[in-house]
Amino acid sequence: MCAVNASVGESEMRQSENSVYCHRIVAHFVKAFDFVPFFKNDRDGVKKSEDYKVFSFSSVAQRDAVSALLNSNLVYCWVVTYSDVYHFGRDLILDCPCDVPRLADEYGSALKSANKRLMDKLKKDCLRRRIPYRTTGIVEYDEFYPRKAKVILTKSIRSWRRFTD
Repeated sequence: MCAVNASVGESEMRQSENSVYCHRIVAHFVKAFDFVPFFKNDRDGVKKSEDYKVFSFSSVAQRDAVSALLNSNLVYCWVVTYSDVYHFGRDLILDCPCDVPRLADEYGSALKSANKRLMDKLKKDCLRRRIPYRTTGIVEYDEFYPRKAKVILTKSIRSWRRFTD
Protein backbone atom coordinates (compact mmCIF):
# COMPACT_ATOMS: atom_id res chain seq x y z
CA MET A 1 0.00 0.00 0.00
CA CYS A 2 2.70 2.48 0.96
CA ALA A 3 4.60 1.75 -2.27
CA VAL A 4 1.86 3.58 -4.20
CA ASN A 5 3.05 6.98 -5.40
CA ALA A 6 -0.43 8.51 -5.33
CA SER A 7 -2.57 9.56 -2.37
CA VAL A 8 -6.24 10.12 -1.66
CA GLY A 9 -5.53 13.87 -1.53
CA GLU A 10 -4.45 13.95 -5.17
CA SER A 11 -7.99 12.97 -6.21
CA GLU A 12 -9.92 15.06 -3.73
CA MET A 13 -11.85 18.04 -5.12
CA ARG A 14 -12.79 21.24 -3.37
CA GLN A 15 -16.52 20.52 -3.65
CA SER A 16 -18.70 17.90 -5.35
CA GLU A 17 -21.91 15.94 -4.88
CA ASN A 18 -19.74 12.81 -4.55
CA SER A 19 -18.57 13.13 -0.97
CA VAL A 20 -17.33 10.85 1.79
CA TYR A 21 -17.95 11.89 5.41
CA CYS A 22 -15.26 10.51 7.69
CA HIS A 23 -15.32 10.80 11.47
CA ARG A 24 -12.18 12.34 12.96
CA ILE A 25 -12.02 9.86 15.85
CA VAL A 26 -11.03 6.27 15.09
CA ALA A 27 -11.86 4.48 18.41
CA HIS A 28 -11.30 0.88 17.19
CA PHE A 29 -12.63 1.39 13.66
CA VAL A 30 -12.80 4.04 10.94
CA LYS A 31 -16.25 5.49 10.27
CA ALA A 32 -16.63 6.69 6.68
CA PHE A 33 -19.99 7.19 4.96
CA ASP A 34 -21.37 8.25 1.59
CA PHE A 35 -24.20 10.06 3.41
CA VAL A 36 -24.35 12.69 6.15
CA PRO A 37 -24.98 10.90 9.46
CA PHE A 38 -27.84 12.35 11.49
CA PHE A 39 -26.91 14.99 14.06
CA LYS A 40 -29.10 17.49 15.92
CA ASN A 41 -28.80 19.67 19.01
CA ASP A 42 -31.18 22.10 20.73
CA ARG A 43 -28.99 25.12 19.94
CA ASP A 44 -28.34 24.57 16.19
CA GLY A 45 -30.99 22.10 15.04
CA VAL A 46 -30.23 19.44 12.43
CA LYS A 47 -26.79 19.80 10.87
CA LYS A 48 -23.63 17.90 9.94
CA SER A 49 -21.58 17.13 13.02
CA GLU A 50 -18.27 18.97 13.02
CA ASP A 51 -16.63 15.63 13.87
CA TYR A 52 -17.19 14.52 10.25
CA LYS A 53 -14.70 15.75 7.67
CA VAL A 54 -15.90 16.01 4.06
CA PHE A 55 -13.88 14.63 1.15
CA SER A 56 -15.26 15.21 -2.35
CA PHE A 57 -14.42 13.36 -5.57
CA SER A 58 -15.12 13.71 -9.26
CA SER A 59 -17.34 10.65 -9.60
CA VAL A 60 -19.58 8.28 -7.68
CA ALA A 61 -17.10 5.49 -8.50
CA GLN A 62 -14.28 7.41 -6.79
CA ARG A 63 -16.49 8.24 -3.81
CA ASP A 64 -17.48 4.59 -3.37
CA ALA A 65 -13.88 3.42 -3.77
CA VAL A 66 -12.65 5.84 -1.10
CA SER A 67 -15.53 5.03 1.24
CA ALA A 68 -14.80 1.30 0.94
CA LEU A 69 -11.07 1.93 1.32
CA LEU A 70 -11.44 4.07 4.45
CA ASN A 71 -13.68 1.45 6.06
CA SER A 72 -11.19 -1.35 5.39
CA ASN A 73 -8.87 -3.15 7.79
CA LEU A 74 -6.00 -2.15 5.53
CA VAL A 75 -6.54 1.54 6.22
CA TYR A 76 -7.11 0.84 9.90
CA CYS A 77 -3.67 -0.81 10.03
CA TRP A 78 -2.22 2.20 8.22
CA VAL A 79 -3.84 4.53 10.78
CA VAL A 80 -2.43 2.50 13.66
CA THR A 81 1.03 2.71 12.10
CA TYR A 82 1.04 6.41 11.17
CA SER A 83 -1.08 8.12 13.82
CA ASP A 84 -1.82 8.32 17.52
CA VAL A 85 -4.50 5.63 16.98
CA TYR A 86 -7.27 8.01 18.01
CA HIS A 87 -7.35 11.01 15.67
CA PHE A 88 -7.96 10.45 11.98
CA GLY A 89 -7.57 14.01 10.80
CA ARG A 90 -7.92 15.53 7.38
CA ASP A 91 -4.19 15.49 6.61
CA LEU A 92 -3.81 11.83 7.52
CA ILE A 93 -6.73 10.87 5.26
CA LEU A 94 -5.41 12.97 2.37
CA ASP A 95 -1.96 11.36 2.77
CA CYS A 96 -3.42 7.84 2.65
CA PRO A 97 -1.61 6.05 -0.20
CA CYS A 98 -4.05 5.16 -2.98
CA ASP A 99 -4.36 5.74 -6.71
CA VAL A 100 -8.07 6.55 -6.43
CA PRO A 101 -8.82 6.82 -10.19
CA ARG A 102 -7.12 3.48 -10.84
CA LEU A 103 -8.89 1.82 -7.90
CA ALA A 104 -12.24 3.15 -9.13
CA ASP A 105 -11.55 2.14 -12.74
CA GLU A 106 -10.35 -1.37 -11.98
CA TYR A 107 -12.69 -2.29 -9.12
CA GLY A 108 -15.48 0.30 -9.39
CA SER A 109 -18.46 -2.01 -9.82
CA ALA A 110 -17.37 -4.39 -7.03
CA LEU A 111 -16.61 -1.51 -4.67
CA LYS A 112 -19.86 0.28 -5.54
CA SER A 113 -21.81 -2.86 -4.69
CA ALA A 114 -19.85 -3.53 -1.48
CA ASN A 115 -20.10 0.11 -0.39
CA LYS A 116 -23.87 0.19 -0.97
CA ARG A 117 -24.37 -3.00 1.06
CA LEU A 118 -22.16 -1.60 3.82
CA MET A 119 -23.95 1.78 3.95
CA ASP A 120 -27.37 0.08 3.94
CA LYS A 121 -26.30 -2.24 6.79
CA LEU A 122 -24.81 0.61 8.84
CA LYS A 123 -28.02 2.65 8.44
CA LYS A 124 -30.20 -0.35 9.33
CA ASP A 125 -28.25 -1.18 12.50
CA CYS A 126 -27.60 2.34 13.81
CA LEU A 127 -29.08 3.60 17.06
CA ARG A 128 -30.26 7.16 17.66
CA ARG A 129 -28.68 8.42 20.88
CA ARG A 130 -29.82 11.40 23.00
CA ILE A 131 -27.37 13.00 25.40
CA PRO A 132 -27.79 16.25 27.38
CA TYR A 133 -24.97 18.81 27.11
CA ARG A 134 -24.72 22.00 29.12
CA THR A 135 -23.80 24.25 26.15
CA THR A 136 -25.94 22.83 23.34
CA GLY A 137 -28.83 21.14 25.15
CA ILE A 138 -30.02 17.71 24.04
CA VAL A 139 -27.79 16.25 21.33
CA GLU A 140 -29.17 13.51 19.08
CA TYR A 141 -26.95 11.51 16.77
CA ASP A 142 -26.80 8.16 15.03
CA GLU A 143 -24.35 5.66 16.50
CA PHE A 144 -23.02 3.04 14.08
CA TYR A 145 -21.87 -0.53 14.64
CA PRO A 146 -19.40 -1.70 11.99
CA ARG A 147 -18.95 -5.01 13.82
CA LYS A 148 -22.42 -6.01 12.66
CA ALA A 149 -21.30 -5.37 9.07
CA LYS A 150 -18.03 -7.35 9.31
CA VAL A 151 -19.03 -9.81 6.56
CA ILE A 152 -19.66 -6.95 4.15
CA LEU A 153 -16.40 -5.23 5.10
CA THR A 154 -14.46 -8.45 4.56
CA LYS A 155 -16.02 -8.94 1.11
CA SER A 156 -15.18 -5.35 0.12
CA ILE A 157 -11.55 -5.95 1.12
CA ARG A 158 -11.40 -9.14 -0.96
CA SER A 159 -12.77 -7.27 -3.99
CA TRP A 160 -9.71 -4.98 -4.18
CA ARG A 161 -6.96 -6.92 -2.38
CA ARG A 162 -5.12 -7.61 -5.65
CA PHE A 163 -5.01 -3.84 -6.24
CA THR A 164 -2.63 -3.43 -3.30
CA ASP A 165 -0.27 -6.29 -4.29
